[in-house]
Amino acid sequence: MEMRRTWAKRICLLGIWFVLAGGVQAQLITIGFTATVTDLYEDNGKFGGAVQVGDAITGTYIYDTAVSDSNLSSTLGDYYFYNTPCEIQVNVGGLVFRSNPANLCLLVEIADNRGGNKFDAYVIHSYSNLSLPNETLVERISLDFNDSLGKALSSTALPITAPVLSDYQSCVLSIIGDCSWITADITSAYLVPEPVSIGLLVVGGFLLCRTRR
Repeated sequence: MEMRRTWAKRICLLGIWFVLAGGVQAQLITIGFTATVTDLYEDNGKFGGAVQVGDAITGTYIYDTAVSDSNLSSTLGDYYFYNTPCEIQVNVGGLVFRSNPANLCLLVEIADNRGGNKFDAYVIHSYSNLSLPNETLVERISLDFNDSLGKALSSTALPITAPVLSDYQSCVLSIIGDCSWITADITSAYLVPEPVSIGLLVVGGFLLCRTRR
């Protein structure tokens, strides 16, 4: 009995380590972020006065690591997504800015040692987005992480972790459409665990408790 408990414990610990180390890595990557509005302009009240400088923003973006790089350059990776659940969603002032799931066009672009000054950049663009309830068009939603020192990234591969903001000199969210815009400083970014990973950790913890009895 004691030997069975020991083996059960080892298997559970191995499974938990496998998840935490990224061994059980879902292809879908979800990154959550927060930001603070730094500037905005709304033509003829397109945002209904709902958004103000200083407002807090929350959001997520989702991409699939199985998608291939469409750029042949060794210093620039372009990853296009045309299917859900990949998207960007931004919440501010009671408004929701979101990729259009029926006509998705999402780009994740990774620059590593690019250009004459060898800069790094991690950029996400949503080119097709849902209109606001008042029919205001949302032409583009973008997140731009830029490192002029060229130290933030080591390749043009899609990241499987959240960007480390301290590695970049500029971290900006922008929403543009209908002669109106919102810009914001991104204040945090974090990996949102997939449900399967959470489930494995919960089950592993439960089994470990059982083996200790």
